Amino acid sequence: MASIAITDGMAADAQKKLVELGHEIALIDVDEQKLLEGALRNFDAVIVRSATKMTADVINLSTNDGGSLR
Repeated sequence: MASIAITDGMAADAQKKLVELGHEIALIDVDEQKLLEGALRNFDAVIVRSATKMTADVINLSTNDGGSLR
């Protein structure tokens, strides 16, 4: 299944559901600099709420396969 980064927090029951569905989750704390350094590169998906800003530059630097995040 997918490797999912959660950057802005998420309810525990929602996290549990993702794990039950077979996904691997990581709660990570990233600032803009870390995002621009590709901190999300090894994830298949990213869950954000409002603090993390997914700009075009961040998305392009976060791909692990030369494509775009799904």
